[in-house]
Amino acid sequence: MAQGSTLVLYTDGVVERRDIDIDSETTRLRDFIGAAFPGATAQHVVEHMLECRRSDDDAVVVCLSHTT
Repeated sequence: MAQGSTLVLYTDGVVERRDIDIDSETTRLRDFIGAAFPGATAQHVVEHMLECRRSDDDAVVVCLSHTT
């Protein structure tokens, strides 16, 4: 990983919903990550993507940053 970069790993429950197109949710996730980092946390990502929606699936985000 290059210094200053962040790797974001997530489960399908973050972007997959029965009533929403997965491609549009993946784009929304990518756009949020691009605008929010650096400085955002995995909690920020989960809160943004779920927006008080109940999920029937797991929703896990892991962010790894290379700072030094």
